[in-house]
Amino acid sequence: MYRLRRKIILNTMEKTYDKIVVVDRMPLDGKLKDIVKLVRREKLSPFKEMPRCIFGILHPSERRLLSYEELPILLTYLMENGYTIDTKLGKNFNDRDLICYVCQN
Repeated sequence: MYRLRRKIILNTMEKTYDKIVVVDRMPLDGKLKDIVKLVRREKLSPFKEMPRCIFGILHPSERRLLSYEELPILLTYLMENGYTIDTKLGKNFNDRDLICYVCQN
């Protein structure tokens, strides 16, 4: 089971803050692995420590980081490729950036 979350990253090329979708670890196999990329994360603030790398999810057909606003594209891709999406499990965790949990059937 993988946890999908929303993260804000600093896009140094565009000089903007982007909301993207990330997964908690690199999938070992399956179609999800095909669209996950290790992303170096720039500091959002000099006063806050954070992990330097995250596992960003790529747009399935365009091979760029998927924005949070494109979440329906990701969910459709996962369902079409045999994944189950669980949005109820995370309701008890008080994590407003949590999107859902997914597992391969």
